[in-house]
Amino acid sequence: LACHGYTLNRTHHHGWGYLEPKSAEDTKLDQRLVRLFLPDVAILDPIPDDEDHGVEEELVYEKYSSEIESIEEQVTFISKLEDPPRCMFIQHKFKKLLLNASQVGNVGSPLGKGFTSSIENGVISSSGGWEAEQVLTLGTGLTSWRNTRSRILSQFVVQLQESDLHNEEAISKASQENLGAILPQVVPAGTITRRATETLWLTASNVRADRVGSEFKGVVTPFPGYCFVGADVDSQELWIASLIGDSTFGEHGATPLGWMALQGQKSDGTDMHSKTAAELSQGRPGLVSRDMAKAFNYARIYGSGKGLARNMLRDCCNDLSEDDVRKSIDKMFASTKGNEVHQLTNLGKRQALLHGIYAEELTSSDIANLSSVTGYSQYQLSKARKARYVGGSESAMFNKLEEIARCEQPATPFLKCRITRTLEPSVIQKSYQLNSRINWVVQSSAVDFLHLLLVAMKWLMSEYSIPGRFTLSIHDEVRFHVPLEYKYEAALALQIANLLTRSFFSAQLGIHDLPNNVAFFSGVDIDRSLRKSVQHECITPSNPHGLSVSYGIAPGEELDIFALLERVSILRARRENSNI
Repeated sequence: LACHGYTLNRTHHHGWGYLEPKSAEDTKLDQRLVRLFLPDVAILDPIPDDEDHGVEEELVYEKYSSEIESIEEQVTFISKLEDPPRCMFIQHKFKKLLLNASQVGNVGSPLGKGFTSSIENGVISSSGGWEAEQVLTLGTGLTSWRNTRSRILSQFVVQLQESDLHNEEAISKASQENLGAILPQVVPAGTITRRATETLWLTASNVRADRVGSEFKGVVTPFPGYCFVGADVDSQELWIASLIGDSTFGEHGATPLGWMALQGQKSDGTDMHSKTAAELSQGRPGLVSRDMAKAFNYARIYGSGKGLARNMLRDCCNDLSEDDVRKSIDKMFASTKGNEVHQLTNLGKRQALLHGIYAEELTSSDIANLSSVTGYSQYQLSKARKARYVGGSESAMFNKLEEIARCEQPATPFLKCRITRTLEPSVIQKSYQLNSRINWVVQSSAVDFLHLLLVAMKWLMSEYSIPGRFTLSIHDEVRFHVPLEYKYEAALALQIANLLTRSFFSAQLGIHDLPNNVAFFSGVDIDRSLRKSVQHECITPSNPHGLSVSYGIAPGEELDIFALLERVSILRARRENSNI
């Protein structure tokens, strides 16, 4: 096994790791002479001493180089050799194999599930030929099934009899094969944020072509004569966070974050995630992908600091130096979250004026400089608790989130749901668990969104006599079980429910307006499968022919508001004509 091309070895004290050669810049060697780096002799025992590995040549050069002290003499020695060796002996440093940059302990096995992504992208590889690579590939391919098999087999299944059914197609199918229903064992408010929890359906990863059994959600189908109608709320938490920031100025898109959420386009790189990816890539396109940047953005919105961001960047960009990592994260936080400034006390304002500073707020570094000049402490010059962020695209959002989180009784700004009393500032210090309370504001507001959407949907289905029932919600995704003849009405009702919910959210923050591009879902799925996309065949090693061939599940429909209005009007006209 190798990591980044260097042989993996295990020591008793440090665990798994590899010897990485120091750079030519570190050892002051001429870069032109550095052709191949090999591990130190101490870990070359398992490798045959043949010329293919260049071991003998390295040992020969090590013997000569040990007698040459200066770097210049070594370079001269190499250049005068008639047959210079293919590899040079330079200094190495031991690098411990880590699951992530914040890990302290030793790794148990480089083939554990924590290294699945490293094996997939080639960071951990094997030089043992095709068979060895197959072992690694099969191991990662079985990861999904190993993790979910027991949970799938332990699902609560209810077998149905013909007497339980009222649909002729379902009764016919029940007589031919077992027909039953899975009852998800969901805890509706399983966390502090009131998010639902469940061991399988709410934690399942997306289908992967190389993962055995990862298609299990796709093979769940509705009863005969029914379909699933549902949608994913587009960028739900990002929109909620930007809306809270926009409420500072009373208008949608009033902040840079709000404008990007409304007008940013993935196709031309003007959306929030593409901007962050470009910021972190430091002029090297593709260094940080848009998906990676998405993780950075949500982590920051949820209140994580620079420490976690640095660890995340180290994990996804191993070739960056510590200085580059620090500069990239500092630059990202300065352009997004902004700089923290503190309000000056009356004494601080007088001292600032005396020294030619015309401001009522200063950054921590400026206050420290003013303190050193005046002799007053920073606590005398500034109000420590009166801090806010300025100069960043998300500064207004973070100021509002912290304002809510620091309230005596923090509550969501929409349905006024309060946080658990054990985390209220009246019980603990206002600064303690502040990031957790900021995270709570966004995620608990997303639960408010779900509750409003479900209530609106229930009212619309009752008001317009649309039969059907709520099936499952997976965070920002909802699915309803609807008869086929009412699928378009149910889909239109879901679009209107989204319109009502977003209008309520805006009105609660004093913004009595709603942009068209967030008023409706980009598309509502009408499908006979629980798959993520209506066109996805969910092809995996255990489902090589896809859902259409193996299970007879045809592709579904994804319809926007205009397509739904057209279909419903046609459907209503047909029904009126038939009644005549």
